[in-house]
Amino acid sequence: MLFPLADFVIDESFLALGLVIISSFVMGIATKITDEAEDRKLRDLRPFAWALVYAIIGIYLATQFPLANMWLAAALGALALGKIDSRPHMLAMVVFAGGIFLIGPNGIGPLHFLFFLIAAAADEYTWRNEPKILRGIAKHRLFLELAAILSDIQMGQLHYFGSILPFDAGYAGASYVLAKKFPKKKWPETKKN
Repeated sequence: MLFPLADFVIDESFLALGLVIISSFVMGIATKITDEAEDRKLRDLRPFAWALVYAIIGIYLATQFPLANMWLAAALGALALGKIDSRPHMLAMVVFAGGIFLIGPNGIGPLHFLFFLIAAAADEYTWRNEPKILRGIAKHRLFLELAAILSDIQMGQLHYFGSILPFDAGYAGASYVLAKKFPKKKWPETKKN
């Protein structure tokens, strides 16, 4: 056989996972740019535009793929714990909620949503006097990732983890690039250990 991959067909689920991965990665970048533009007063980065980008991608992920449980829970967890603390993030929250209300969420289930809401709130909570293992997981904000892995195992799919992992990679990558681009600002990510 001259071209063994010639019979390879990309099925719909493979393509859907690819769209989830790419969209989530871009959403992570846009979220971090919005964060840093606000926190470090970098108005040239246009935080409102980036907030709209990540809100629209969030709407796309929560309405076109069965990811509404996780992304709605992440948004509500951040809102409930007071992490939505700037006007660009408030705009993103309103656009995200409005878009999901108008289009309708995909794959929402009350118990599954509650599971993700608890994980998202745990990620946003400031852990101080709790057991060391919980503080370690919280330091790296891994509760939502663990919930995604457990949900994907239970459901036999990769959508949740295939969305949160690229989001976190985009978020961390944007953090690193911004720290290099604006070296005179204080960036905890550039500290030498």
